[in-house]
Amino acid sequence: MTGRRDFETDEAAYLTDVAKFCDTVLLPRGDRSDTGEFFPDIITQFAELGLLELMYDEQRNLRLDRMRLIHETTELVAAAFPASVVALGALRLQGYLLKRYAQPHIAERYLEPLLRGEIYGSFGVTEPDSGTDVRSGTTVATRDGDGWILNGHKKWIGFAPVAAFNVVLAKVDHAGRDADTVALVVDLGSEGVTRSEVLDLMSFRGMPLGELHFSDVRVPAGSALKVAGQFTTGLVLKSGSPLAWLFDNGSQARHYVTKGGKDHKTGAMWGKTPPTHIFTRTVAKGKRAVVDRIKTMMLRRGATSVAGE
Repeated sequence: MTGRRDFETDEAAYLTDVAKFCDTVLLPRGDRSDTGEFFPDIITQFAELGLLELMYDEQRNLRLDRMRLIHETTELVAAAFPASVVALGALRLQGYLLKRYAQPHIAERYLEPLLRGEIYGSFGVTEPDSGTDVRSGTTVATRDGDGWILNGHKKWIGFAPVAAFNVVLAKVDHAGRDADTVALVVDLGSEGVTRSEVLDLMSFRGMPLGELHFSDVRVPAGSALKVAGQFTTGLVLKSGSPLAWLFDNGSQARHYVTKGGKDHKTGAMWGKTPPTHIFTRTVAKGKRAVVDRIKTMMLRRGATSVAGE
């Protein structure tokens, strides 16, 4: 199955069709998902509509200059069916990680079926006793020749009950806070991997979250993502990287509004001191203006990331 690619020639018509899909298909499904019903057929339709392929050309080269279009489609889906946009964003992130940071044989194995909506990935960061502070995690990958032996427990992981693979963030060789970290692409069919049923959480119901246990799981050589320098203290992504734009733009936007856009170390966001008075006036005028301002700024941020500025 090949997704639509007419977004390359007529973005306006494409967005009109996406909006129609959201109104006629996603809105009715939103109520049903609140019962906890998963929606694999919707993900298949995302793929058919081309929503999973927006950041690639036909040769699967990354096209991050399409961030504005990606953002517009995300807003449309979110307004109609919030749980499904969590799934859409997760799949886009997983595809990006595979294409940008995985070894070619790993990307070749998983990327195409992911973009067709046939399989799902997952991202293993949080643990029962630690959240996004990866320095407090206890999942450990021990070197074993050119490969790894993985032990640990991840919890509250999107797609975990149904995923084909997990990008596991682990400590290297020991669980101390000073340990190096590694991100391993782990086949969830591997011996030693067990997973929970869908967790019954008060969240975006329908999006399956679960637990993953790793007990002496052998992870082959070449499974580590090439992300040196992208992860710093905790789950803080290196400023200026496309990965930060894709994954962490929400928290950066919140930081911009609540802290006046100032970095906690340098006092500047993205190299410039922002006009905080604009945000002060905007907040007074209402939330929609704040959202519009954040949107404009984040789109500008995406463009500068792509340009390498």
